Amino acid sequence: MKNNTRKPLKKSASCVSIDVTRFFNKINKIFLCYGVPIIWIHHFNLSKIMTNLCDLYRIISNIVILMFVAMEWGAFFTQNNLTDKQRIDRLIFNFTHPYLLTYILNIECYKEKSKLLLYTMMVTLKKVYNDVEVEKKLIKKCSFFSTSFFIAVAVSALFFGIDAYWQVITTGSTFIKPLTAWPDLEDRSTVANMVRIINYMILFMLLTRVSGVYVTVVLFLVCLSHQYTNLNRYFFNLRNIFGENLSQMEKEKKYEEALTIGIELHSQTMWCTRQCESIFNAIFSFQIILNVMLIVLLMLQMMSPGSSLVTAIPLVSTGVSLMYGTGFFMWNAGDITVEASQVATALYCSGWENCHISTLRIRHLLLMTIRQAQKPEIIKAFGLIPLSYESYVSIVKAPYTIFSVIH
Repeated sequence: MKNNTRKPLKKSASCVSIDVTRFFNKINKIFLCYGVPIIWIHHFNLSKIMTNLCDLYRIISNIVILMFVAMEWGAFFTQNNLTDKQRIDRLIFNFTHPYLLTYILNIECYKEKSKLLLYTMMVTLKKVYNDVEVEKKLIKKCSFFSTSFFIAVAVSALFFGIDAYWQVITTGSTFIKPLTAWPDLEDRSTVANMVRIINYMILFMLLTRVSGVYVTVVLFLVCLSHQYTNLNRYFFNLRNIFGENLSQMEKEKKYEEALTIGIELHSQTMWCTRQCESIFNAIFSFQIILNVMLIVLLMLQMMSPGSSLVTAIPLVSTGVSLMYGTGFFMWNAGDITVEASQVATALYCSGWENCHISTLRIRHLLLMTIRQAQKPEIIKAFGLIPLSYESYVSIVKAPYTIFSVIH
């Protein structure tokens, strides 16, 4: 894109602010600690040795998590003398953890595409126009969602440990969160207790890593919705060209050039939408399955004999974290649809009526673009289920309906 085409875009002082760079650099550091691939490559410098160490840590820990999930499934064959609560616990963990492992592997497979996509949304597209107010709202929203989810998952993992310790105190049983093929439920040796503690640490690592995956997806959705907002502001501000001290011919030429740039920005933003749907489609789809089935299992667990307030806390915290995760996906994906639907209005209000010389050409260009903008930009799971506020309500109701039928 040529530099001389950026003249009407005075509001864009710089393509990436210090605040955005600082925020994503912090996210990168958290991801490195959690073993999640970094997503921000703009002005983030990491030595080659440190990069190799982080990659090695991520690979080894992923292998450990994979073995841990396999050991959990082995418990179906080796752990038989279980209470009803322990059986449901085993079913919950063994059902959900393969899905969570899939999330981690999905992010690993698309880590390079993810970096390119975020760079396109936050750097390449911002070189043309970057609204400061929209950027501030973006940082605020990203900070809220990422902090909320990091805390929610950490609290959920912590309560699992508290619940297991409470069972040790009240019933005299062994520490069995999580339940794996070995050690045996009644094995109280030192080695067995150490293995149980290690298993819980691996569980904590799994959940924190998944929280990084959730935050990654949410950040991409938030950035994409705000890019549509930024694009709308761009089109609305084009009418200011006709208030400049230029001749009518110069104004129309400047407007047409700026409009052409905006149309290209819209095309690239729609490409980003399709890329986002493609990269995270497996996560979106599995999240819906996980949300419905796990909430049903959690309600069955809460209705099982021997349940108490203490045992209900980790179940409630897990359910809340899961509902938040699904909500974060669907709410922000719904925001993309809403903001994208405003592009046609922004185009119509861009000031085209002030053109008198090149009217026919500009109107034809606008008409074609408005037609394209009027097509809904909807991110779908399974290629069928739209991620929106309305769909979220339906998904929230589905587990209770299934539970009512079963119970």
